[in-house]
Amino acid sequence: MPVVTSAKVAWALSVLYSGALRATVVIAAAWIALRLLRGASAAARSAVCAAALVALATLQLLRGVPLGWAAEIPAAVAGPFATLGAVGIASSAAAAGAHYESLGRVSEELVTTYPRVLAALLALWAAGAAAVLLALGRGAVAARRIAARSAAMHDAGWLRLLGEARAALGVRRPVRLLRDAAPWTPLTWGVRRPVIVLPAAADGWPEAHRRAVLLHELAHVGAADALAGVLARLACAALWFHPGAWWL
Repeated sequence: MPVVTSAKVAWALSVLYSGALRATVVIAAAWIALRLLRGASAAARSAVCAAALVALATLQLLRGVPLGWAAEIPAAVAGPFATLGAVGIASSAAAAGAHYESLGRVSEELVTTYPRVLAALLALWAAGAAAVLLALGRGAVAARRIAARSAAMHDAGWLRLLGEARAALGVRRPVRLLRDAAPWTPLTWGVRRPVIVLPAAADGWPEAHRRAVLLHELAHVGAADALAGVLARLACAALWFHPGAWWL
C-alpha cells in the first residue's frame, strides 16, 4: 500500500476512534440526565436529547481536524501560557498533543500490518454512513413530493385557528398549511419554512380537535424538532455502528 494512502487510512481510523469515544461520553451524560429527569416534562427531556444531538453533531465535525493540527496547537500556545503562569493549562494541552501523536503512530502501524483489513473496515463505515445519508435524502425528497401535490388551505376557519395557535405558542415564522388527498396523519417538517400537511378527512373534524392538532404540530415547529431530526440522522450517519447514537 502506498505511503500516502496508508497515512490517510491511519488518520481516518484515528478520527473514527476518537470520535466514537467522545460520542460515548456525550451519550452517557445524556442517559444520566434523562434518568435524573424521569419525572420532568417531555419538553425538558426533549431539550436534553436535542442538546446531546447538537453536541454529537458538533463533535463529529470537530473530529475531522487533522491530527497534525492537534499536535501543533499545544506547542504554539505552551509558551504564552507558561509566561502567564498557566502552567497547568499548557501541560494539559501538551498531554493532549502527545495523545494524538501516539494515536496517529499506532494507527499507522496497524495500517502497515493489516492494510487490507483496515481499509475494508473503513470502506464498510463509509458504506454505512452513505446508507443513512441516502435515507435522509429520500425522506427530504418524499416530503417535497407531498408538498408539491398538496393543496393550500384557504378555509377561513382553519386559518383563524392556525393564527391563534401560533400566537399561543409564540411561533413567529410563517407556517404553510396544506391538505393532502392521501389518508395521511398530520405531518410537519421544515426548518426555515415549516409546513403542516393535513389529511383530507380533517375538514370533518370538530373545532376542538382541529385546534389540538394544530397546537401539537406547531409545538414541533416551535421546538425545532425538524432540525433535531436532521442532526440525529447526521450523528447516526457518522456513528451508525454505535448503538447509543440510535438510542439517542
